[in-house]
Amino acid sequence: MVRWKDFGDFAITFVTVLRVRDFAAQYALWSEFVKALHRRFQQEGTEIPFPIRTVIMKPASQGPATGGMAVADTETRRPATGPPLGG
Repeated sequence: MVRWKDFGDFAITFVTVLRVRDFAAQYALWSEFVKALHRRFQQEGTEIPFPIRTVIMKPASQGPATGGMAVADTETRRPATGPPLGG
């Protein structure tokens, strides 16, 4: 069973329920499911974007706000293409 859950910043989240008769078989089944999904995504050309955080360190400021420490600005952006799954 696959059900839509929500939209995230970089994903559409689904809930997947896989049933097994033997409790210990769940891990092998989940592994095979993920590998099959990965193969299908590759066949269809589906890319999964991953967020990237860029940290830019500015020179230390002599002002009281930073106490002489460097200040970091961060930026989160979506790359044109994400890294391959499982890589």
